Order: sequence, then structure tokens, then C-alpha cells
Amino acid sequence: MAAKRRKKKLGAKRNRRIVDQTALHELELFAENTGELYPMKQAIKANLDRKKKAGKYDKRLAPKAWRHWVDASVKQYEKEFGKGAMRGASGATRDCLAEKLAREFERGDMT
Repeated sequence: MAAKRRKKKLGAKRNRRIVDQTALHELELFAENTGELYPMKQAIKANLDRKKKAGKYDKRLAPKAWRHWVDASVKQYEKEFGKGAMRGASGATRDCLAEKLAREFERGDMT
């Protein structure tokens, strides 16, 4: 029994999600400055605004909405610069950017 518990604890340490800060920053700049992605960003923002006004806004689900835009940004980046160009954009990096966008939206810092 003790051996099984130890294995689980070791496995949990190996599965830590690492955020690549350089890829995060590059992806954020690319997404913000790409015109093809702007309509999608405005649509997500408008949808979240509607939910806030209706009292149905859930701050735990907001990063999920922004994750769609982040995924579209990675897809556009790879289309422009070649497949595999955004290798650092792991799931953890994408989630981190989506959470950052959700926080900016909640503070009202979003343009």
C-alpha cells in the first residue's frame, strides 16, 4: 500500500504543467496585432458583456471562452509561420493566456 501511494505522488510531480513565458508573450502580441482575429475577440467580449448584464456571468467559465480565441490565434500563427512554429504553446501556456485575458476583461482593461 505504501508503495502505491508513493508512486502516485511521484507521478503527480512529473505531470506538472509548465508555462513557457516567452511563447506566452509572443502569442499574446501576435493575437492582439492580427486583424483576422479581431472580429472573434469582439464577439467573445460582446457575449461576455451580455452575460454580465443578464447576471449570468461566471468568472470560472470566462477563461474557457477566451481559450477558443487563443486556439484560433495559435492556428493562425502556424498558418502564417509554418506548422510547429508555435511549439511552446502547450495547453498550460494557452490556459495561462486565456486566464490572463479573462482577468483583463473582468477589470475592464480590455480594448
